[in-house]
Amino acid sequence: MPDKKNLRVVIDTNLLISSAIVKNSPPDKLVRLWLKRSFILLMSDEQLKEILDVSKREKLKSRQFLFSERINELLEGIEIISEVVKPLSGKDLSIRSRDPKDDYLLGTALGGKADYLITGDEDLLVLNGNLSLGNLKIITAKDFLKLI
Repeated sequence: MPDKKNLRVVIDTNLLISSAIVKNSPPDKLVRLWLKRSFILLMSDEQLKEILDVSKREKLKSRQFLFSERINELLEGIEIISEVVKPLSGKDLSIRSRDPKDDYLLGTALGGKADYLITGDEDLLVLNGNLSLGNLKIITAKDFLKLI
């Protein structure tokens, strides 16, 4: 395993949004570790757009008083300390998710030479260990927190 501070990680959008909603949850702990630069967060333009779109949903803003503040902190962190990578296009992916909407995360992880893709999505988790992933591991936030 590479030096932990040099780990290259893609975090599923759902987990990033969850981190702003539920304080002290595994996704929140994950984001706090990243903000302390415990690993390198990889981000694609497509994922950033998705985070921005989801964060503007009225139902999320009304769920928690501090959501806007926490999502802004996340977005500022992404802008300042994430590494924007060029994802592999769909035609260049050697492996696909059961849900085609998740393929952009695979493309980001593989294009950015990520060590880990962290998700709670079973359509991605079932791919872990597939030889087409190379060195990429697909695991849950709880499992990643145990490693780091």
